[in-house]
Amino acid sequence: MGSEVMSDENLRTMLQVTYQFRNSLVDRMNNFFGYGLALTSAVWTLAIGVFIDGALSRKAQEPIEFAILAVAAGTSSIFLLLFRWYSHWFDNQVVDLYPELLSYETSLNVPTERGISGYLRRVVTPTRQIFSSTARLTDEQRVAAVKELVQNRRVGTRGHGRIDIGVLIFILTTGIVFCLLPFQITAWKPSLPWIPIIFGSITAFFFFSFLIMVCFRFQKNPRQQDLTNAIVKVGGQPKTSTTNK
Repeated sequence: MGSEVMSDENLRTMLQVTYQFRNSLVDRMNNFFGYGLALTSAVWTLAIGVFIDGALSRKAQEPIEFAILAVAAGTSSIFLLLFRWYSHWFDNQVVDLYPELLSYETSLNVPTERGISGYLRRVVTPTRQIFSSTARLTDEQRVAAVKELVQNRRVGTRGHGRIDIGVLIFILTTGIVFCLLPFQITAWKPSLPWIPIIFGSITAFFFFSFLIMVCFRFQKNPRQQDLTNAIVKVGGQPKTSTTNK
């Protein structure tokens, strides 16, 4: 709102400062995920080392080694889920800056193929409808339409979806281990099955909590109805069904 009375110099300063803040958030998000992978690798390296050492020294795989692997699987799963949650938290903060950045860029007449508008059109291709001439939106209305998508968490996964799927597949795989290990260990030592069961329960809690966050709090790809609602709400012309086909 204040951009209407700002000079071009002030607008450029605000744009630069906002981009710097965005980049710092992206760096922290990437660092957090890197920490998650590093901790996961360290846990598995230690666990596998203990497992192999124990198996070779006794010439047999005893229950305690299997329990250690179960603990490693549970711990690494929890690490990955927590770091993915924090990555999405940073991502939501980044996305919240999009309308502000777009407002500064349109006021400075930044070419549409560059900046946030260019990024959205390249990475979140459905948003091209907002920037197309057929939508008949002014610059202010485009900013408002993007803000509507941001508020509805519909600015696209932008690569996060593939990472989340990989993490969830890993956790489901370890979940199968949690289900099988107790029966395999019981014949040797009745008390040890509680170790994978406890870690499995904790992991299941984090797993389903993460799924709930994916459904309701994390960014998702925009549907046609989301784009239509955003364009209509700000007074534009939505894409017709014939064009949609």
